[in-house]
Amino acid sequence: MFIVQNAAQLMVEQLKIRSQKDRALLDAAKKEVYKQGFYNGTLLVGEFSGKPVQEVKNLVRELLLSTNQAIKYCEPESPVYSRSGDLVRVTYKEQLLGEYSRSLSLSLSLSLPLPL
Repeated sequence: MFIVQNAAQLMVEQLKIRSQKDRALLDAAKKEVYKQGFYNGTLLVGEFSGKPVQEVKNLVRELLLSTNQAIKYCEPESPVYSRSGDLVRVTYKEQLLGEYSRSLSLSLSLSLPLPL
């Protein structure tokens, strides 16, 4: 078994990244580390230790959701624009609606427009 404890350092050396301004090389390194970690990585600690990351991803997600250690959350993959063409910020916030003694409700908050 091949274990890389410091994948970031390995990629910096392999790609000869010299500066934090080497944006293209840094993006390529990040993409490769994430890909290798997901498809070839193995968890080293915890309940799923020794199992491939790809196999336990959904199990870990369900465990965290069922124990209230996580919530389902998604962000837009690209900028969001209103019908008038303004750039908008989409956020997901937990807010108490109505009386404070009632259960927590979730709402979607939109802010218009975003400063450029």
